[in-house]
Amino acid sequence: MGCLGSRFDKRKDAATNLHGVNIAFVGGEGHANDLCPVDKVTYKYGDGKEMSEVFKTAAQACEDEAIAKRIAEETHAILAKELAFLKDKHGDPADGKKELVRGKYDLKDAKAHLDNVVKALTDAGFAAPAGGEAGAGDEKKDDGAAEEKKDEAAEMEGGEDGMEGADGMAGMMETAKDLYAGDDADYSGFANLPKLLLAQCVKNPYFGDLVKMQVIRWEFEYVEVAALLGVSMPKIPLDVPVPGKAVDPFAALDGSLAGAAGMIGASIDASEGDAKDVWWSGHAGEDDLEALKEIGAAHGPILFPGWISGWNTEEEAKAALGDPEAGAGTPVIFKVNAKCLSAVVCRNFIQRLNGKLDSFEEKDGVWHGVVTEVPFEAGTLADWQKKKDAPAGAADEKKDEGEKKDEGEKKDDAPADDAPAE
Repeated sequence: MGCLGSRFDKRKDAATNLHGVNIAFVGGEGHANDLCPVDKVTYKYGDGKEMSEVFKTAAQACEDEAIAKRIAEETHAILAKELAFLKDKHGDPADGKKELVRGKYDLKDAKAHLDNVVKALTDAGFAAPAGGEAGAGDEKKDDGAAEEKKDEAAEMEGGEDGMEGADGMAGMMETAKDLYAGDDADYSGFANLPKLLLAQCVKNPYFGDLVKMQVIRWEFEYVEVAALLGVSMPKIPLDVPVPGKAVDPFAALDGSLAGAAGMIGASIDASEGDAKDVWWSGHAGEDDLEALKEIGAAHGPILFPGWISGWNTEEEAKAALGDPEAGAGTPVIFKVNAKCLSAVVCRNFIQRLNGKLDSFEEKDGVWHGVVTEVPFEAGTLADWQKKKDAPAGAADEKKDEGEKKDEGEKKDDAPADDAPAE
């Protein structure tokens, strides 16, 4: 790959910063957009095949029971590992002590979010495989009333995009239960798995951030090995396992949530409706912020991998920023007018938004960016691969040939200089 520059090397950290995954972007110095129409984690999971062929998705639906079961089992497995990791790493903190998980979520909230997702999958007909039972990070409760109380408390604590319980709602709505109380969608059965996974990403945002984190990491870390070698991309260990120490299940770039990410993305892509104004928010690290300033000043290209979890108003997006922990980054709000999927009561989703950053300005401590969508050219992954693999300069030569042809046609149509006067 060569040297990509220190800023891009530092920006790779954004892939693991849960405060910034909803606004993570490709663009700026050392990180050019190669215009791949699908997320790199999806491209790898599907071995370069079309999303529709791999995930069998239609508008908010899956049409293949086998792939739905496979992805549900993969999701169950990684949730069990993450719950076990949280228990081993953090234990059971004393009452009243706040224990942050991955720099953003209180431990009790993170565990509740994951337990909620496990329960939602199970209730939908996707039982956890042997060894991956629900609530793997906690002792099982025998008392039914206690379980019901726990679930109710978890619902009350689940914020969105950095809203940690009631503390982060900033006057918008007091709880996530209020936000999604009107959700009466049917999530049962294999056909509804795409809807279920997407809903769980916003209702239980620790889960959503983990899925998006893996999407962003693959986008930043993806290295295509020369086809001549025929070698698959290796796992990239971020932590060296130490005997007796809990092992982070996301320490290696292994694609554990790639199936869930791909199914969500494919479903959104097939479900986007009319264009509307959408706002979304997050926190940018120092190097991300500088890159955004430069892109905005140049009205340059920008790509948002994965899906944007957006809102209907700027006020909602600002409220979603909440009151983050120190070091989370600088608050940023983006706006775009684009086709989107409006779902889960009050949310708007856009898959792999490609565009240009028309402006990026600071106002009252929050940076505001306005994006103009630049839709991908219609085509297949195979078409993209051909363009990418074309010899250097081939595209320019083809462009020159087209321009010469146009000039020749214009010349033929023009009257000759020595044409007789009428």
